[in-house]
Amino acid sequence: DGRSPRPALLTPYTPPEDLAQAIIAELSAELFGLDKVGIYDEFISLGADSLLAVRLLNQLYQRYGLTLSQKALFRSLCVSQMASYIDEEQLEAWRLENSEAAEQLLTALSPGARLATKIQNDPEVATTPIVSAFSSLSKMKPFHYDGVEASRKLSTMGDDLEEILIPLRVHGTRPPLFLAHPAAGVIFPYYELARLLGDDQPVFALQARGVEGEHSYDRTCVEQATRYRKAIQFLQPEGPYYLAGFSYGSYLCYELALQFKERSEEVAFLGLIDELVPMDGLRTRMSDLAQLFVGQSLRSLTEHFKDYLFLKAENQEESKSEKVRWNGGSQEHRPKQQIFRSWLQRSTMAALLPKESHLLMLNQPAMRPMFELFVLHCWNGFQYSPPSYDGPVNVFQSPWTANLWKKRKGGGDALGWERLVKGPLTSHLCAGDHLGMIRQPHVQILAKEMRNAITSVI
Repeated sequence: DGRSPRPALLTPYTPPEDLAQAIIAELSAELFGLDKVGIYDEFISLGADSLLAVRLLNQLYQRYGLTLSQKALFRSLCVSQMASYIDEEQLEAWRLENSEAAEQLLTALSPGARLATKIQNDPEVATTPIVSAFSSLSKMKPFHYDGVEASRKLSTMGDDLEEILIPLRVHGTRPPLFLAHPAAGVIFPYYELARLLGDDQPVFALQARGVEGEHSYDRTCVEQATRYRKAIQFLQPEGPYYLAGFSYGSYLCYELALQFKERSEEVAFLGLIDELVPMDGLRTRMSDLAQLFVGQSLRSLTEHFKDYLFLKAENQEESKSEKVRWNGGSQEHRPKQQIFRSWLQRSTMAALLPKESHLLMLNQPAMRPMFELFVLHCWNGFQYSPPSYDGPVNVFQSPWTANLWKKRKGGGDALGWERLVKGPLTSHLCAGDHLGMIRQPHVQILAKEMRNAITSVI
């Protein structure tokens, strides 16, 4: 069917161990165009873009009637992790209605898992100690990341930490890099960057608390950094630490570095990606955001108006049943102001997401938390006024933001960070505009510059 062989990875190929894993492994192989995908193959190493998880979730629903929780969208590093979120009752209902298709998928299972599946469906098959031993082995699902201690720690994290610390690549020979989320609170924009940093570079992303809709938001940059520092130290108790962040994530990483320094922990690498120095008169202004989005967001408003009408028609019957009390108790549809706000938040977020993913993302319940976090983080950026920092810093800037700083007439070539950074400061001019520098093709230049900068301090 034209698929390519599975590439050589640091993780050995491990076949599916149950039906849930077999379904996701097959869908993953199809989306990647590969002959097979192992259950511990990290999506990033296979070339995942920022919306692979969304595409997988959509295909699971369209073809198998399986709905996964929002957590699966944000936390799935590989087939094994995503499969753990599948509802067993939904899966069993599909298996009973599609027995032939299910049997075909089960042929991809490991020998031990196939025997265990037979035992589960027909307990009388388990008549010898040998078969029972296979049954026990098939239930063991260890991490297969070359014995990386981080894998064990990740498996013991509580729900609150799991929402914050998202592994993009666990294995590797280099020190782990922690990427703090941009203003929208999600870590999707880092998928391509993490992939291009190399298979030997472990990458963990810091996602905003509350983006999954289950926890309250942290209200300030300092509060967020404090929570993220604790999450990082759960995984890596001692330095040296390697930190980076794009846009608002630059402020979070800068604050993280300050907190680590206060605790006498070394920060070997601090990468600030395309954000002006947080000082009054010099920081990013509301007018700057308007200028940024006039080229990105207003174009998406027109496209998203069509998307919005499509989704509204798609869900018309459901919308009719979702009436609310308004104007003293009379039954009406949602007010026009609410509809416009919903449209606006999706249009604003569209500028931060790849074009091909717009319709898929519009259906995700995380869109509202993303918009609210975006507004909150923009406000935090206007308020954050940190002290100076005496460690080494790398500033990565796009020509668009460099030109914006030039108009500020603040001097220097590092977006004003010379005024706060008292240690060695290196500036890197990359390509693209503010949003484009972390997308293809410009992200390739950013990844190369970052990798070289990290290599120089390892």
